[in-house]
Amino acid sequence: MKKVMKLLKISIILCAGLVILTGCGNKDEDNKTKNNKNENVAERTNSSVEENKVSNVAKNTTTNTTNKNTTNDNKIIAKEVDKTPVDVKDNNSYYFIVKGKKYSAGDKISSLSESGFHLNKAGSEKELQKYGYLIGGGAVLNSDNKTVFNITPFNNTNSTIKAADASIGSFSLDKSSYEMLDGDIEIVNGITFGTPIEDVKTIFGEPTKITEATEYIGPTYEYNVTGEYKSFTFRSDKEGKITSIRWQNYVVSK
Repeated sequence: MKKVMKLLKISIILCAGLVILTGCGNKDEDNKTKNNKNENVAERTNSSVEENKVSNVAKNTTTNTTNKNTTNDNKIIAKEVDKTPVDVKDNNSYYFIVKGKKYSAGDKISSLSESGFHLNKAGSEKELQKYGYLIGGGAVLNSDNKTVFNITPFNNTNSTIKAADASIGSFSLDKSSYEMLDGDIEIVNGITFGTPIEDVKTIFGEPTKITEATEYIGPTYEYNVTGEYKSFTFRSDKEGKITSIRWQNYVVSK
């Protein structure tokens, strides 16, 4: 009987020990599970933070790129032109407007100083015989001495004069000079860099001469007045937007 009681006591003690051990094991497992859950939550939280950072960077990059592209696009998109027909024979059609001031064929080159421009030094010192003109020496510079457009000095007097004292006989504008210009510039009816070349046809009618478009550039339209030194020439890019403007009029006398 005593042996039986001892065996029962031993069994009870062993069972209690197993219960205690089992309980400890469960607590450890629970702690591990909780820790794993906390780590997973932390990882997900950190991942979300990083994803948001990346997302925000991407959004900012997209916004900045869009703004930059918009700025560049605004640089080349011209305002809508006046499509009223223009007569290429009319002297009043030969002018340009820059910084809000109008300059016409026959105006003194020196008047460009009112808008902060001046004729390049080499060209201004050239002498012109009566009714002579200077080709290739009419770069007009801004205050930073950057070429912003070109003219042809024309001597519409009976005396020999320097080009700086001559008159405006032509005007030309291309992409490189346009980008140096701080402000808008246009010719008759608001035509400027970026104007659709088909608008030119609406305004001036059918060109005297057309140079057809190629794979890389658009068409060129020329309008010439027979027997007179009057003409307009417009070049365009492959999208049909004007990239070069030139007019000349050497018969104006003022």
